[in-house]
Amino acid sequence: GVDISTFATPKTVYRNNMLYWINGKDRQVVAFSTATNSIVWTFPVDQAYDIALSVSGDTIFVGGDFWQFGAQFNRSIGAISRVTGTELSWDPSAGGVHDFGVVKSLIVSNNKLYIGGKFAALGYNNLMRLDIATQTTDIFNANPNDTVCDMALSGNQLYIAGSFTQYYGSQNRTYLAAINAANNTPVAALNPAINAYLQQIELYNGQIFISGNFTTVNSTARNYLASVGTTGILSSWNPSVPSGTILLNRMRNRLYVTDIINSAFQVYCLAPGQPAAFTTSTATVCAGQQNVTYTVSVPPYATGYNWTYSGTGAVINGTGNSVTVSFSANATSGNLSVSAVSYCNLPGAPRSMSITVNPLPGADAGKDDTLNCYFPQIILNGNSVTPGVNYTWLLPDNSTQSGQNITTPLYMNGDYLLTVTDTITGCMKNDTVNVAIDTVSPDVTVPAQPAYISCTAPALLDGSSSTPNVAIWWRDVTDMSNTYHPDPYATNNLANHYMLVQDLYNGCKDSAQFAPVLNQNIPNAVLLSHPLPVGPVAVDTITCAQTNVVLLGGSDSLSTVFSWTDTSGTVFPNPATLTATGLYTLHIVRTDNGCIDSSLVLYIAQDITPPNLSILPGNTNLTCSNSSTILDAQSLTGNTTLNWTGPNNFTANDPATASDTGWYFITAVRADNGCSRTDSVHVSQLPLIIVSAGNDTLVCKNTPVTLTAIAQGTIPNLIYNWSNGPASATNTVSVPDTTAYIINASGSNGCAGSDTVIVFIPPDISDSLDVFQDCDGSNTGNIQVYASGGIPPYTYSVNNSPFTASPVFSNYAFGTYAITIMDSLGCTHTDMAVINQYSNLPQPYFLAATNTMQGDTLVLVDISNPHPDSVQWILPFGAQIIGGSMFSPVILLPDTGYFSITMQAFFGNCVLDTTKLVHAGPIDTSFATQNNLNGIDSLWLYPNPNNGQFTVGVDLFKKQNLVIQVFDGLSVLHFQQHFQETDYISLPVGLSSSLPDGTYLLRAIGEYDARNIVFMISH
Repeated sequence: GVDISTFATPKTVYRNNMLYWINGKDRQVVAFSTATNSIVWTFPVDQAYDIALSVSGDTIFVGGDFWQFGAQFNRSIGAISRVTGTELSWDPSAGGVHDFGVVKSLIVSNNKLYIGGKFAALGYNNLMRLDIATQTTDIFNANPNDTVCDMALSGNQLYIAGSFTQYYGSQNRTYLAAINAANNTPVAALNPAINAYLQQIELYNGQIFISGNFTTVNSTARNYLASVGTTGILSSWNPSVPSGTILLNRMRNRLYVTDIINSAFQVYCLAPGQPAAFTTSTATVCAGQQNVTYTVSVPPYATGYNWTYSGTGAVINGTGNSVTVSFSANATSGNLSVSAVSYCNLPGAPRSMSITVNPLPGADAGKDDTLNCYFPQIILNGNSVTPGVNYTWLLPDNSTQSGQNITTPLYMNGDYLLTVTDTITGCMKNDTVNVAIDTVSPDVTVPAQPAYISCTAPALLDGSSSTPNVAIWWRDVTDMSNTYHPDPYATNNLANHYMLVQDLYNGCKDSAQFAPVLNQNIPNAVLLSHPLPVGPVAVDTITCAQTNVVLLGGSDSLSTVFSWTDTSGTVFPNPATLTATGLYTLHIVRTDNGCIDSSLVLYIAQDITPPNLSILPGNTNLTCSNSSTILDAQSLTGNTTLNWTGPNNFTANDPATASDTGWYFITAVRADNGCSRTDSVHVSQLPLIIVSAGNDTLVCKNTPVTLTAIAQGTIPNLIYNWSNGPASATNTVSVPDTTAYIINASGSNGCAGSDTVIVFIPPDISDSLDVFQDCDGSNTGNIQVYASGGIPPYTYSVNNSPFTASPVFSNYAFGTYAITIMDSLGCTHTDMAVINQYSNLPQPYFLAATNTMQGDTLVLVDISNPHPDSVQWILPFGAQIIGGSMFSPVILLPDTGYFSITMQAFFGNCVLDTTKLVHAGPIDTSFATQNNLNGIDSLWLYPNPNNGQFTVGVDLFKKQNLVIQVFDGLSVLHFQQHFQETDYISLPVGLSSSLPDGTYLLRAIGEYDARNIVFMISH
């Protein structure tokens, strides 16, 4: 049903067993199945004479000179489904391309659609490229100056044919041109001279087949049909075709030529391409080399191959693109050629390579030989008549060795293959030598009976062999020197002994192990008299209670005799009675093999050390007051008993009460070893009365005290007599000064005794009173009391008022006042003070060390008398108060030099000033100055101040004002007292008992310097 004579175009597209072409009679795109030999679908293209097809996947692009495509008008290009033959929605007019004019050729590549024909669209003439996905034009401005009738694409090379004579502006091309589609540039290599326009082109194997209205190509006659290379060179192909329109169509390696005027077909079988270079090959082989592989790549449309070899003695195996060639021992060099053959048996251009066949070198492995025990290795000598060769040996174990001559491994028999390699050609030849072996060992017969080693005799080893002409030796396996001893052999070694037998014919040896039997079992030792000690401890101990130790040894072994020895070698029978400490060894001898055991060594200890003993100090006299005394002793040795014995069969445990005079003995006995120690003491009788006059006492001057004497014990006719008092047990005294009193006691039997008691009287209380009138004219004043003597601390009373701890009495009217001082013992002292208009006015005064070192802190202490209500300090510029209190600030001077410091004291409404000049700088004690000659000479305190009660002593170079202070570790002031115009003080200080334990600071501040003492309070 297809009218081939009315084809508008002969182009037929083949995809997946389907043919797609244009039925020119019915104006249809036809899909024809080669599998079923039937039409699958048709798609009408009306009013069209020039129609082009291109298939991409499931899409067929259709172009021509039609003005309607399917339901779309003004369209000369469109797309239909390859599967169903229905129109697709693909529309390049959406990208701005509306009029393609006449489309004569379509090519799809890389999602691009190349369009050739007669048109002008969007600035592109006769040739353009569309992006299939976006349906927009791509920059491709070759712009041929006339119709593009046909196109072909190979890689990036686009070939165009038609009636044009120029492209890319001024580039001259007569009807055939090439474009680099990758970079949109003309290809200069293709520019043949063709004398008339072209209608069609086909590409195959580097050739461009062209048809058209021409009669010459490159000035050579070619009528309507020709073939040129990609560089424009005309081929020899010159088919004879009638004049008229010649249409081309290539399918695989067949070129169909159609004369549409005469409705005649011509089919040309195209030769396959030349195979590429050999991919698996060798140009040099050796004579006799087998199955050498030669391979070429498969060119397109090749159905077979022709292989030939120009030399002799070579057999080619196979007909494909890969063959093997076996070369005989007499093969000669030659050329190996291969050409591909198409289905029509048309050969393509051949591919050849030159093969050199090299001769084999000579190889001689030598004569066969035999290994034996004398010669477990032999030397194999290889030889070759060919110079410049290498030798390699393949051993029976498939290992290899290199070298012309080799030594065989020990006892390795078999075939040794020698390979000789020509170092120039690499050709190899083999030869084999056989190495046999004779290593049959002689017979070995070990002694039939055991050979015994006793403690006194060696074992005798005696072997034999049934093999004649042999030598027999024995060797100790532990002998690293491999010393061999002739048979028979006497040995004391228990290790296995090799009996070695050597065949004197082939040198082979055999051996067997034979071990002597040890008959050296030593007897075992058993201690029967004691448990066997564990570890390094004594089996028994010689003590004062046990003067000897008996050791009895035994054994489970039969036929034994026993003895004991000490370290000096003295022998004792068994059992052994031993009286000395030391090590003792049990010796056991077996009479059947002479073996001895001396492993049992026992230690006998000795402990005869007496216990420690001492009599404790105490009264060892009987007196008129005491008819008995206590005797006491002690021992520092544990587990010891103490017992006393004495006159009149006296016995008692310690401690003991002794009532008789004479010698008393104390005996200490250790319970663990029975050892003892004895000491003695003598008890005497003294005519002594023990009497007590009581404890010494402290009272105020002239205070009555009753002294009472007490005698110890019951004394007949007891009489008391005081040395300065009555003859009675009591004595009441009242004294102004400290006095000692002695009491004497006497009784029957010449008994007498005495004791002394002291009545202490403290120093008298004295005082110093300062009286001041107030400065405001109010006829009032104050009294300050300074007490000493007696027993501090003190309390004070004015005109019999209640006693108070403060020594200052303020705001008293003018008048006369009785001041009473009472110390801690209750002793009192009264003095009179008068306040009137003649009394001193208040005077401000403060202490400061007037010479300090730079960077030292300086303490200012108000010692005004009377004490002001408050004070203010006027300091030099830069000085800082860094601690202390208002009346005793701690300051830091800014620099060295002399500085003026003023204290303003406020007494009621009065304000009084006083100023001092203070020096800060380095002090040179080697130079006598007013400062270091007038300061504090020494500062001390006593006794131990741990309870807070002590006396402070200060010695100064000259009389001056002084203040004593006590601070705790937090700089809190707990005590302060000042003195005026003094060069020595002794001041009792009683700090509060509630002060916590810790570190305290005693400080003495004078007019010129200050001293410190750090002390501890620990109640």
